[in-house]
Amino acid sequence: MSLTRASANRPGRTVGAALAAVVALVLVSGSSCTGDDPRKAQPGPVEGVEPAPNVNADGEPITVDVAPDQPLAVAVAGLGRLVAPSGAFTSSGRIVVRKLRSDTPDGSFVVADGPGIDVSIQGTQVASPITILFDDPATAKLLPKNGLPVVLHKPDGGQWEAKPVSFTPDGVPYLMTTEFSPNLFGWIRIPDWIRNIGDSLADYATQRTDPRGCANNAPNWSSVDKRTTLVHLCTITNVEPGSGVPRTEIQVQSNRRFFQWVSVPPGNDYLWTGAIQPDWLRRIIGNRTHHDPDREVLLPGNGWFTAGYRQPAQQEAKQFNAYLDHWSMAFSIGTNILDLDPRDPPAFSGAAFIIVKCVGEFSLKPNWDDVKDFVKCVITEALSNLDVPGRAFRSALDMYGESGYAKAAEEQLRKSTQRLKWLGKAMRIIGVAGLIQTVYWQLPDAFSGMGNDHPGRFTLNLKPRPPTPPTTQKPPTTQPPPTQPPPPTHPPPTQPPPLNPRIELSQGGTAPAGWWYAVTLSGFAPGSSVTVTCRDSVDPGGFWNQTFVIGGDGRAGDSTLCYSGDGPDHWVTGGGVESNHVPW
Repeated sequence: MSLTRASANRPGRTVGAALAAVVALVLVSGSSCTGDDPRKAQPGPVEGVEPAPNVNADGEPITVDVAPDQPLAVAVAGLGRLVAPSGAFTSSGRIVVRKLRSDTPDGSFVVADGPGIDVSIQGTQVASPITILFDDPATAKLLPKNGLPVVLHKPDGGQWEAKPVSFTPDGVPYLMTTEFSPNLFGWIRIPDWIRNIGDSLADYATQRTDPRGCANNAPNWSSVDKRTTLVHLCTITNVEPGSGVPRTEIQVQSNRRFFQWVSVPPGNDYLWTGAIQPDWLRRIIGNRTHHDPDREVLLPGNGWFTAGYRQPAQQEAKQFNAYLDHWSMAFSIGTNILDLDPRDPPAFSGAAFIIVKCVGEFSLKPNWDDVKDFVKCVITEALSNLDVPGRAFRSALDMYGESGYAKAAEEQLRKSTQRLKWLGKAMRIIGVAGLIQTVYWQLPDAFSGMGNDHPGRFTLNLKPRPPTPPTTQKPPTTQPPPTQPPPPTHPPPTQPPPLNPRIELSQGGTAPAGWWYAVTLSGFAPGSSVTVTCRDSVDPGGFWNQTFVIGGDGRAGDSTLCYSGDGPDHWVTGGGVESNHVPW
């Protein structure tokens, strides 16, 4: 079976594999920053962002003869080496290497309290880049543990600019350049909260959550079949106010620290998500993400919701499903960047309208480029909303439509201002790939196990109500029994009414690949079992099946039966009946 199509109980594996692919690319990208051909495109320098450092000569100059047929290797004590292969110079000549020492004013974004180098080229020209290796042990000792190395460079007649560096496989920073006006070894101090973002993302996949306290006093006519570790489940009795009718309430709590969707089967008396998202916010998020707000809940890490069901006339199996998609991944990363609590409705609304604007950078199967573009968008989009007074409010108002909600979102977003400015400045210097490598270096560990989790499906089983016993009466004693029975007024039917079984298919919400199959069965024999098979034009023989127990009204259904990203034709069959065909 292709990965563009799967059953409803497989999205955890399918999307987990996609996430694993993403982070594998992140890891590869991290390696590329340490071993790729440095002639590939690098983030451009950022001019005029740093105060001018104080620079002085350090020791005697070193003069070296060079020629086109000779490699270059010059050791500079306290800094490292200049190296180049043969052909680095156009003709015979010489270079004069001057070691520099520098220091930067307090409070600079880039610190350059280390060695540097300046090279004069005499009688020849540079034909290809020369590598400055900062591999002297004295240089390595200067770099703090929370520092990201960069190079401060001053072009002839220009201002100081910061350049990103690359790394050898052994972790030695180096710069390949043809510009030999002063180049100073420096670094950006990474604040603690940046490392905390990486730590929290590692927690997302590896750390489980503690279940909430639960009375576990659900009616004896309900039970749960739980075959997933993505959620904690609890069932209790909830009595309907006024009527006193007992209902079974299932409480679904996330057992992860990332966002996930949970689909809720129809027939519920109520769905309560007030602890994480008010109804107005849930409906806006559902509409914006193309998920049914009455059937699908975007559950934040360690968040929870409840759904209540009455005892049915016929046995029913209510199937829930927890799954991931590009939307849930976007909310997980975006709320971390903005540092807004996803379980606090005002904070969540502040993050949501930025994430909704940027989620277009994600494909249905996210990859490394998607992650880079999404992170860049979240930072730049949020900053642009804060640069102009009132813009954030107007943007939020466009999404939420109510000034009170928009104002709460704007106020929450402003809490992120300083960190966003820091991230934006770092991104301009080291590029978005370097920023993600720095902030999210733990992503490979964080998501490596997600594709190995159990499927996210769990079932609430409901036993039927007992039949009402018929009322019996004693025969009258004051009159003798009739000598013959009266003729029946309504002869009993000789056969049950005819059945008219039908299966209707419609295109459901967005799935990990393509769209969910939403099916409704009607006109089948109550209490019977019908096995429904999902089909499409790529797999007309079927790629998934599920057995339904028909309710007392002859009906059954599921809004997340299976999903398919192949097309164009989609249909299901079951009980000798073929559904309508739906193209997507």
